[in-house]
Amino acid sequence: MDKRFDIKIADLYRENRYKLFIHANNLVNDEENAKDIVNDVFCSILENENQKENSDDILPLLFVMVKNKCIDFLRHKSVVTKNESIYIAEIYSSWTAKEYAEYEQKIIRMQESINNMAPQMKHIVEEFFLKEKNVLK
Repeated sequence: MDKRFDIKIADLYRENRYKLFIHANNLVNDEENAKDIVNDVFCSILENENQKENSDDILPLLFVMVKNKCIDFLRHKSVVTKNESIYIAEIYSSWTAKEYAEYEQKIIRMQESINNMAPQMKHIVEEFFLKEKNVLK
């Protein structure tokens, strides 16, 4: 592996990762996935031997690669969302009115339990379970 190329890519990454992140985030509207997309693009550059020869004016190529990765991400997300909808429709299509009422009552009881918790515990439960954040860092 050519060390000069790796250093050049590392410099290119440091100088342009934020611009590329903004570009990706504008397309996918998801900061974590935008970061992952930018990192994936740089990993693919490092892994692709053909790119090394034409690395002088690589920034426009990086923007195109980020755009293409974003399109792939959005397509995948669309398929996942569609499959989730189908799955949920199948699960709930056989429910009776009584089962829906019982389910709604469970949700109401859970919300009441959360509201009766101590403020710190309530915050942790809301962040971890409702907002899916890792509060145990």
